Amino acid sequence: MDSCTVGWICALPLEMAAARAVLDEDRGRPLEQAVSDRYNYRLGRIGEHDVLIACLPAGVYGTTSAASVAVQMLASFPSIRIGLMVGIGGGVPSEEINLRLGDVVETAKKHPRMQQEFCRSPGAENDQLFEADYVHPPENKTCASCDSTKLKDRPARAVDGPQVHYGLIASANQVMKDGLTRDRLAKELGVICFEMEAAGLMDHFPCLVVRGICDYADSHKNKH
Repeated sequence: MDSCTVGWICALPLEMAAARAVLDEDRGRPLEQAVSDRYNYRLGRIGEHDVLIACLPAGVYGTTSAASVAVQMLASFPSIRIGLMVGIGGGVPSEEINLRLGDVVETAKKHPRMQQEFCRSPGAENDQLFEADYVHPPENKTCASCDSTKLKDRPARAVDGPQVHYGLIASANQVMKDGLTRDRLAKELGVICFEMEAAGLMDHFPCLVVRGICDYADSHKNKH
């Protein structure tokens, strides 16, 4: 375990499954783990790096929970030197950043490791952006009955497939699901993505934050 230098934290079991899918070698559960450590871990290798993946308990989210798992991970596995927080987030579409579902947002500048074959778009038919002030009717389970006249007309992108964007990610203990608030904070702070865990990590586990865009941080959310 002394060779494990990369700690990768996920909030959801589905995100952990995706993390394990990109490992070059999946080594399963670690043999050594403190009795008091209740978190779920998986060991693996990416290139020359030994990686420890941790997941928050099912149904537990937010900055406080992320801080707890980071503190416990470092206590149980003190050899970790590099931190990753990887999962889904709500994107901020704008004229400056032509962001789409399936794109990836990172907090760091460009680097060569990102491989776009691991990213996937849900397809144009499932990628709808509504006007910021149009709220999803609470009685509708999906957006099938939403007012199509409120959809924004967006030009096709020059390059097919998901793109990688670099910028500021906002973090809080609640889901961003309001288009007007999203746009106001984006204008005031330059935010291009919203998520719920990273702020809890920075005092204990400084890390690179990587988020796949699953919605537009408004009320029109789905599980697709």
